[in-house]
Amino acid sequence: KRRGSFLVVGDWGFDDVVHGNVNGTTCQKTIAQRMLEQFEELGDVRFIINVGDSFYPDGLKSRDDPQWDTKWRNVYDAKLRSVPWYSVYGNHDYHKDKCACSSDPNDCAQVNYDADDLSRFY
Repeated sequence: KRRGSFLVVGDWGFDDVVHGNVNGTTCQKTIAQRMLEQFEELGDVRFIINVGDSFYPDGLKSRDDPQWDTKWRNVYDAKLRSVPWYSVYGNHDYHKDKCACSSDPNDCAQVNYDADDLSRFY
């Protein structure tokens, strides 16, 4: 018996300055919509694996960085954000993140130790 399923996404980051040769966030939102359709079709998605390069061009500065809204919350439906996102940093994610040069994971803009707070992925 199947215990659930999961989705995988990677290199989904976008920035108008860096990626000016594509049509805005259209591609990212198209992929997010397809993920939502698959999520609903499967009906038992337990988590999402995010393989990095999420916040172009240089990552997040903090846990309060406005990119959480513009590049994640406003792109991925609340249903997709209702399950944990298990993430790794890509090379574009750690440029401005204090975590890159710190031994304290509490400094990391993309690390969330509160499993009940799904406002940021893990």
